[in-house]
Amino acid sequence: FYVPEINAVVTIGESSVRASRSGEEIWRIDCDAAIASMPVLEGSSLYFATTRGAVSRLDCATGTIAWTTLADGAAYLALDGTGIYYAARQGAVGRIDRRGELQWKSSIEGEISAAPVLSRHMALFPTAKGVLVGIDKYRGLGAITVRFTGRIAALGTMKDMVYAATDDGVLSAYNMKESRVEWRYPVSGGFTGDMIVKNDSVYVFTRGGSVHRVSIAGEQIWTRDSGNPLVKR
Repeated sequence: FYVPEINAVVTIGESSVRASRSGEEIWRIDCDAAIASMPVLEGSSLYFATTRGAVSRLDCATGTIAWTTLADGAAYLALDGTGIYYAARQGAVGRIDRRGELQWKSSIEGEISAAPVLSRHMALFPTAKGVLVGIDKYRGLGAITVRFTGRIAALGTMKDMVYAATDDGVLSAYNMKESRVEWRYPVSGGFTGDMIVKNDSVYVFTRGGSVHRVSIAGEQIWTRDSGNPLVKR
């Protein structure tokens, strides 16, 4: 990550975090376990989870850990103005505030398959069984449960819509307000990485190397072959 507040690049290793400026190391911390998922950055604060089930806030300005909270297992993270949301691989989910205090926690049946995404009112958690669970961000109560056709590999949202890419090669658009699937868009090659939902388009990526831009109405705008397999975001 480039962190403008400290004009430095923060690099995430398997079990370490380091900051450098102009090629010189400013600080480095070594964690007691491997980092479990992609960290999230807010200003000069970096939030990360480890395979031992801890979520920590790292102050990038000083290279020190401000706090650590247990998350009941190796977790994915998501962040917005309401808090830090975690989804442990075995189904434990919750919200932590900026001080590291647990606001609520819950459990979801089945293995979490990708990072949660946050809509206006819900935290959305995808599972390997193809079930999407939406939990009210403020009360921690279950709000929606939607079943898709395969393991959910990537997730995105915009307004009242949630977009789910499943391992059977289908991108589905679900209308949370109307409780129905609006459209399905098929691809070949299997999805990889995170989708991007921006303006009027959904962008998805396949392991085979293709990139698809799909309109929010479910129509193909373009597709391109990168010429190489895609393995990470």
